[in-house]
Amino acid sequence: MRELASITDKERRLIADAWLPHVPGVDMGMTLMQFMMNAMAESSAPLASYVLNRVAEWLDGASRFHGDGLFGAIWTETEDTRVCTLSRKADDATWVVTWGPHEYLRGAVALTISGIGASGERQDIAIGEITTSAPGSGNRHGFDNAPTPVLGTVEGHACIGAFDDLCDFATAVRASIPDKLLEVEKQDAVTFAHVSRLEALDKILEADGGLPGRLCAVRQMLVVGGVNRIAGEWRRPQYPGLIDGLRSRGAVWGNGILSYNDSDYYCCLIDFSDGSIGLFSDNVATCADQHAYVARLEMSAGIVNSVAVYVFRETDNDYQGKIDAIGAGLADPDFVYDYVRQVPSFPGNRYGWYGMNMFLWQSLTDSIYGLESDRLEGGSRYWSKDSADAPTAISP
Repeated sequence: MRELASITDKERRLIADAWLPHVPGVDMGMTLMQFMMNAMAESSAPLASYVLNRVAEWLDGASRFHGDGLFGAIWTETEDTRVCTLSRKADDATWVVTWGPHEYLRGAVALTISGIGASGERQDIAIGEITTSAPGSGNRHGFDNAPTPVLGTVEGHACIGAFDDLCDFATAVRASIPDKLLEVEKQDAVTFAHVSRLEALDKILEADGGLPGRLCAVRQMLVVGGVNRIAGEWRRPQYPGLIDGLRSRGAVWGNGILSYNDSDYYCCLIDFSDGSIGLFSDNVATCADQHAYVARLEMSAGIVNSVAVYVFRETDNDYQGKIDAIGAGLADPDFVYDYVRQVPSFPGNRYGWYGMNMFLWQSLTDSIYGLESDRLEGGSRYWSKDSADAPTAISP
């Protein structure tokens, strides 16, 4: 996350005058929470769509890019996929741009930008759908007032927790992209759904050099911070009632766990040996790979000052062992929210973002619906030494 303190007053005004998603001032509930979570994703989506389109035009537009003084480029193709692997000559940093099918955009022609980690693992940064002549392509939202879609325009999004990575990529390749490729009407680059919002971000893009960079990343941080602030102001006074409610029902780790919403959700307290309190939550109905977390509360005089969220990985079969490690200070948190400073942080990188999304949603449902449940399960398989038999999230 880019630090807000790193920008000037002029840059702050530039961000304030640009488009930011509106969050209505209504009572907290599932509708508002979904709206806020959507706002975080949608605020960066027009910029992600623009990067995808312009990078595609640079690499394989009028002519194919085969490298320059900054980047090497290797092309590979199969029957339905073409791939350009970009390697930065200064440090061998590597990105992959792929045209072809994607599991999250079934039936569409997808464009994906991915990063390659130090150990060779590939992680998607941004994904978009390329407008083709297929029926519905370019207007998948079904807008009645949408003009005829422009072939090749893109509607995409940054992957969870990857917008900073996308800005880093865009900054890296900017020097290799001819200026004329950025002198384009926005409706010729992105679909109708993103045109007006992208136009309202023009001045920030210009200040960043034509593609999303430092200021766009700071703007996104402001949106994420705003959502967490609104959620935090509601959540902080809810803790005493949730803690007392779970304890009075016997929903304490090792003793019992509440299930609700047709056993899609599970929640309970955790009493750590040092006297601190944690909240365990699991949403087994999600199609995401990550569905369970522990939120450890840092409290004084009964007031929660911060929360540290630890995400259970896909390979975590020993839930008790992980909780023991958290209690002993041997595990690092993935997401932290400071209620006093109203600042989120993501020490677990992508897992921190997964943790934030889970915590925002599941802490809300646990507070509103969990305490309505009288279904207490005792001797839960969760705290057996091998938690492989614990409820498992459904497959997509």
